[in-house]
Amino acid sequence: MSATKRANKRSPSNIPNAAARKAPTPSTKPLQKPQRSSVDKEQALNKTLIENYFDSHFSNNKNLEGDSSNAQPVKASVEALGTVLVSSSLPLSIPHESELPLQETLDALSVKARVIPLMAKLATAKSDELSIDRKAKKVKKDSNEESSVRLSPIHQSLFPIMNTYADVLLTTQTRENEVEMRQTYCLHTVNHVLKTRDRVLKNTARLNAAALASSSKDTSGEAEGTTEDAEDDDEDAGDVERNGNVIEYRDQGFTRPKVLILIPFKNIAFEVIETIIKLSGASQVENKSRFTSEFTLPPEEDGLDPTKPEDYQHDFRGNIDDCFRIGIKFSRRHMKLFSDFYSADVIVASPLGLRMVVGAEGDKERDFDFLSSIEVVVVDRCDMLLMQNWDHLQHIFQHLNLTPKSAHDCDFARTKSWYLDGRSALLRQSILLSAFPTPEINALMAKSCKNVDGRIKISKAYRGSVGEVVVQVPQMYNRITSPSLRELDDARFKHFVEKVIPTLKRGGLEQKGTIIFIPSYFDYVRVRNHLRDHHADLEVGELCEYTSNSDISRTRSNFFHGKTSILLMTERFHFFRRYKIRGCKHVVFYQLPEYAQFYAELMNGMDVGMESRCSVVYSVYDKFRMERVVGSDRVKKMMDKDTFMFA
Repeated sequence: MSATKRANKRSPSNIPNAAARKAPTPSTKPLQKPQRSSVDKEQALNKTLIENYFDSHFSNNKNLEGDSSNAQPVKASVEALGTVLVSSSLPLSIPHESELPLQETLDALSVKARVIPLMAKLATAKSDELSIDRKAKKVKKDSNEESSVRLSPIHQSLFPIMNTYADVLLTTQTRENEVEMRQTYCLHTVNHVLKTRDRVLKNTARLNAAALASSSKDTSGEAEGTTEDAEDDDEDAGDVERNGNVIEYRDQGFTRPKVLILIPFKNIAFEVIETIIKLSGASQVENKSRFTSEFTLPPEEDGLDPTKPEDYQHDFRGNIDDCFRIGIKFSRRHMKLFSDFYSADVIVASPLGLRMVVGAEGDKERDFDFLSSIEVVVVDRCDMLLMQNWDHLQHIFQHLNLTPKSAHDCDFARTKSWYLDGRSALLRQSILLSAFPTPEINALMAKSCKNVDGRIKISKAYRGSVGEVVVQVPQMYNRITSPSLRELDDARFKHFVEKVIPTLKRGGLEQKGTIIFIPSYFDYVRVRNHLRDHHADLEVGELCEYTSNSDISRTRSNFFHGKTSILLMTERFHFFRRYKIRGCKHVVFYQLPEYAQFYAELMNGMDVGMESRCSVVYSVYDKFRMERVVGSDRVKKMMDKDTFMFA
């Protein structure tokens, strides 16, 4: 029976238990490319990074029983990134800056040859067009400057880390380096899609040639097939199984999408997709005008208050719609945007936009089968997603790499064994990028990212935003204790009721001009209800993310003119509005903000008087927040003290 007929005849009900099949011999050593002729160049790039991790990581011979949690962590400092902590069973070492040209660096890292000149153009930010020789399928530059182009320190340090296919948690994202970080994961995305697609096309050609040879009773050997789209390089055919004279190539998943990129706003998605288009080398992009109109704003509408802080103007530039999803399909030199998910290679979406498709249990219309074969997931600006709805992101991760409910024209004869075994989540690479670490981000990495090759964490030390406070106001820090994290919210509320509220009514008089900053909306509601029920004599204003524009104006005016003595404010309100609240004489931090710059902004916006002061409530569970506000060195001392004051 020919391979084609055999594949069509096979169905899910006829597939034997993959676990019962004879297990292939585990690979003890990742596949390597031939060593470079120059020892100096090899040492400059780092020998462990020239291994072809794409082949070794996604091999059917992959040992999924390995435990990277027991691996000895390797810690080092990389100037361009920060502190890198590697917890992996792979023979990795920390990448260092190389003096090699871009061409040789990316070639050694197994980047597709046709992508390298495009990355060179992107790295140098040149606007000159590239001419494409379709016959040779190589990209040529009009100038000979390519040989001298080098990757930036961010590219050189971060891409080799991503290219290992281990999980990556990076918490050093800033306005200055985020563009290069996005270029890096876009390069990783395009390289992964092209490698996967070229392998499938080559193997399809081989199967067609083998079927043709079998029909003509030519059993002299396997025919070497070629396709117009597959690149003529030295890549092998992937995982091959032989059953008599029948050859099976296991190179696919249940569905086509392989990369998922989750982004908070359309303005970032526009930059990411534009970068992917440039790196793909596509000569034609379908639905490009629709993409531009939906993901950008007209010039007359794209304007922000110039008095707002620089980080606010940067984050909220352009289109800040947080509900979108778009599929990207690669085919030859053509790319299609807004492709159906089941025919797309890359999906770019916001957590809210994708959640509306995934749905929840009990919904009549929901679909998440297209997430069953995701091999790389990137979450950009996790810190901004915390200001939206973190539950949406967790919900999406819970629906990744599940066995689909329908076949969706899947060729089970070519499906990789670990998909059939329901263990594809162990091979999925998760890349989380954030401006700072939080317990929520760490928990997502620990619970939902189970990469068998371990994880790499990148962090940095903080000087503390308390040094940016210019007003001369005493800042009193009071530590609360709690037997467990579960009881922390009650302990914090009890401290607020017993210790903080009495200070707001000294001598029977209200302490006017007091802002109570509460990061969590749930804590905000709890405090608001308590003040309404038990302290109705206090004039309290409310500002949260759900407050209407008219109520915001009225509340700010009343607070400035003294008609309202106390103002409750959430962190999300300040994140999305960034108003300077006039009339503030005292600040009470129910909990420190996630964004350390908010602390300095509120303090510097005070109308300082003789009795002005700041009060902060913290616990040992607030170490991440404390570190960003008071600094990495000082936080260790403050965790052991009940009170601490900055004057």
